Amino acid sequence: MNIDRRKRMEEELRSRSLELESFAQTMSHDLRSPISLIGGYAEAEIDALDSIMRAAHHMDDSVTSLLEYAGAESPAGQAERVEPAGIVGEILEGLGVELERRGLEIDVQGDMPAVPLDPLRLEQALANLVGNAVKHMTANPQPRIEIGASSESETVTFFVGDNGPGLPPNKLDQIFRPFKSFSITGTQGLGIGLSTVKRAVEGWGGRAWVESAPGEGATFFFTAPSA
Repeated sequence: MNIDRRKRMEEELRSRSLELESFAQTMSHDLRSPISLIGGYAEAEIDALDSIMRAAHHMDDSVTSLLEYAGAESPAGQAERVEPAGIVGEILEGLGVELERRGLEIDVQGDMPAVPLDPLRLEQALANLVGNAVKHMTANPQPRIEIGASSESETVTFFVGDNGPGLPPNKLDQIFRPFKSFSITGTQGLGIGLSTVKRAVEGWGGRAWVESAPGEGATFFFTAPSA
């Protein structure tokens, strides 16, 4: 093979190599652009669907809360002998994932006396108080909730206490007012959870109140007749 022919072949190979490299770069750019575009649209759709789902859940929670508040004082079903420990167990089971995620310690103290109430109304009162305590414990590194009841004469007094931020004295007489939120931790809501508790409790002739101080948590109480 003479030198001239060898040089021509080397130049031809070099030229083809450059063409292949240029083709590969062009194809890579042309293919990656629509892939990136498709990925961007898909991510935007996922974000949009996530926002829609969050909004739908929020609306559902709001409607449920309003319906519970509206019906809390009216009779539903018939009063019967209720074991509160079973209701508390169901409430905590339903909150299991949330309690674990937040690292919440739950202390159900002693035996809870039976009460002659409509189970739905008792569940409303206890679930709203426990849910309220869970919601306002975001800033505590060792959150703890205590649930219990004591009996005296013909009255049972239930309590749900927490070691959260507590409440200032000037808010204690307003905390059960409907459509008012007194959150210290910044959590949002309709402000009717505690109002629902008050309506339910007063509906069966009981009383609801709170004891709290800033930095010392809060304990909510309500009374019910003894069985």
